[in-house]
Amino acid sequence: MYKEALTVLTGVIETDDQEVEAWYLEGWCLMLMAEDAKVQNKEVEGLSWRELAKDARDCLETCVNLFDNRNHPDTEMLKHAKELMQQLTDMGITPSRVDAEGDGDDWEDVEDSEEDDDVEMDD
Repeated sequence: MYKEALTVLTGVIETDDQEVEAWYLEGWCLMLMAEDAKVQNKEVEGLSWRELAKDARDCLETCVNLFDNRNHPDTEMLKHAKELMQQLTDMGITPSRVDAEGDGDDWEDVEDSEEDDDVEMDD
């Protein structure tokens, strides 16, 4: 049941990644999957309960951010998303962190060199 729901929700998010309800429902679905995996002490689709819970947290964080940015009218959904996030915090699942640079990428800056590799073009 969860797998089918995630398939639909993933399709919605791929079509419109600003869809607040889809992020909310995906986060809630992943959280339910995480709870089941923890109780049954098994992986789901190769993911541990902790990995599923982390993904749920990320989806719910996105939901809340979009909710705030788009002035979404469904305050009950926002309230429930925050309750789910608190439950995840209580389970030891914290928000994903971005590296110190703030972008999460492992890019290295190329230092300026004194050589000029630019090619001059004739008019």
